[in-house]
Amino acid sequence: MRRRPVYKLITLGVAMLGAAVFVIPTSASAATAPGLVAQASTSNTAPPSDLGAYGWVNYYRGLAGLNTVSRNATLEVQEGTHVRYLADHSLSCETNVHDELTQRLGGCGANRYATMAGKAAANNSNIVRVSTSVTDRTAVSSWMVAGFHALTMLDPRLASTGYAAYFTPHPTGAKPLAWDYTAGLDVYRGRTGQYANSVIAFPGANAATPLLSYAVGTESPEPFRSALSTSPCRAWGNKSVVSAPIIVQWPKAARVSSQLGKIVDVTTGAAQATCSLNAASYARGSLPNQFLGGSNGITQAALYYMATPFVSGHKYELVVANQAITKFSAGAVPAAPTMYQTPRGAGTTTVSWKDNAPGVTSHLVQLYSGPNCSGTLLANGRTTAMSVTYTRLIRGHLYSVRASGDTATIGRWSGCLNFKPS
Repeated sequence: MRRRPVYKLITLGVAMLGAAVFVIPTSASAATAPGLVAQASTSNTAPPSDLGAYGWVNYYRGLAGLNTVSRNATLEVQEGTHVRYLADHSLSCETNVHDELTQRLGGCGANRYATMAGKAAANNSNIVRVSTSVTDRTAVSSWMVAGFHALTMLDPRLASTGYAAYFTPHPTGAKPLAWDYTAGLDVYRGRTGQYANSVIAFPGANAATPLLSYAVGTESPEPFRSALSTSPCRAWGNKSVVSAPIIVQWPKAARVSSQLGKIVDVTTGAAQATCSLNAASYARGSLPNQFLGGSNGITQAALYYMATPFVSGHKYELVVANQAITKFSAGAVPAAPTMYQTPRGAGTTTVSWKDNAPGVTSHLVQLYSGPNCSGTLLANGRTTAMSVTYTRLIRGHLYSVRASGDTATIGRWSGCLNFKPS
């Protein structure tokens, strides 16, 4: 029998927070189900797989209405050294994956992959460790199904990041389960942007999230079981699975009764049993209390869960203190646009497309001088229409065109449509 992959996620809190450990099994992997997304959605189609982790980070941030982040080559290199280090990480001597043992301690062997650069990455990164190789999408999505990881990645000031992953079938780290695969994402050092004091929801308005459920007990600190005994959500720790969390951030100084949340299944019209968790739900000074209470210095946050997983194809609305915060849909990631071509004669061709992704209001369209989107980029523009007409083309010449429902850096492109004008 094939061994099921085991996911172990660890988020760091830099100097102000201690480390938190998250264990996400396959059933909670965001690649197929659970998770969350955000307010004022700017992106609703998945990035192509060749964009890797950076595309998926921006995909989720786009669903929150947040800016994209750029790849920081320096942070990426440092991240690479740290994930390689962790393949030989011995928990008996090095209990903190958010650090590197750059000097040998008594009774501990030296880890030859320890570096000061890797140590810097360790101190500022989300880490995921898996018992088998996984895709970048799975790694990033696994962070996004864990509420506290997601908060670090949804910081509105995040402008750049570095990501790296390392896999070996023969890790020499801690036993009995040494981790074959490790990925890391820097979530602190790229916070050079600005926060506009707006409300940020995840999932956001008009967003379509493929993330449906959270397996109770797979995140530590466990959102329900670590809540105060007086919290009505504490009993939810006895459940096996609930919905993925909805995450909302308000300005830190805002006065919000964030404990009064209600999730409504808009498709059926039924209000759902809802768990609302904010800083007051946890012991003062605890890690959840710090994360939700504004340890980032700019926002306070709350997590909202439904007692059962989101149903694919349904729409949901979150209302907090009688104010509608976000309305989104649950289901598979929308498909890319489908392209069509209509010859008009005299070197003129109209290209049109269909796009079933919700919330998309414009498309980026590119025309190439060769087949399969090769050769020279002849035209590159955005339109709110569902078609574009090209004139003065060379009759009989083979051109190609493609469209994306989002910005070029995070959108999912259609296939390349080859055509010959008549």
